[in-house]
Amino acid sequence: MGIAMKRFLSKSYVRFIIFILLIIILIFISKSFSIDKEKMDAFFKKFPPVYSSLVFIALYVASNFFVTGDPKEILKLVSVFVFGVYLSTLLIYIAEIINATLFFHLSRFFGEEFMDRYLKGKFKHIYEKLGQMNLNWIFMLRLNILIPYRVLDTCFGISKISFRKYLAAVLIVSLPRIFFLQYIVGVIGNFSFGNIMNVQMHPAVAFLFVFYFIFSIIIIFKTKKRLW
Repeated sequence: MGIAMKRFLSKSYVRFIIFILLIIILIFISKSFSIDKEKMDAFFKKFPPVYSSLVFIALYVASNFFVTGDPKEILKLVSVFVFGVYLSTLLIYIAEIINATLFFHLSRFFGEEFMDRYLKGKFKHIYEKLGQMNLNWIFMLRLNILIPYRVLDTCFGISKISFRKYLAAVLIVSLPRIFFLQYIVGVIGNFSFGNIMNVQMHPAVAFLFVFYFIFSIIIIFKTKKRLW
């Protein structure tokens, strides 16, 4: 049996192919899926706060399996109007802990062994560096608003980094990032859904957003330099 055939039949290779196929399938499903903001707002308000909170967490976690589209972003927006800035921040924080745990372990199961065995050259170097990152670097990446949480969950899941270390970063630094974004949505969203991006109407919020954005870009460049 040739080397190529042995590689194809290995468990790690099969799992990785399944992982890629699942992502492709989810992309196609996502393209035909949409959420109406007003209907979702009315849906949550039909339930008592305790039940609507649990339903929101479940829907938020499920929405992360849609690779494209904006169901999660719409849920973030609706949650501010239904639950307020503080409670919506807490609910999203709980959901993101669940998401991080789920996607980290899914990525580890489907991709870690494949990456460890078959990556070569520069990509192998990046993979090894990612697995050696200290907690401070993971903190900064989790704070970066330009890097989606699921990208981080997947990248660290396939690396050699321990789940305990990654979970510590999730628990400690996710809350301030979530609160910052929910606060901006809450302040600007007081006008209407259509004004959600009209940050120039709130100079202080606009300044904080720009400051955070610049911070995020700096972290990306520093991280790239460290990995490459």
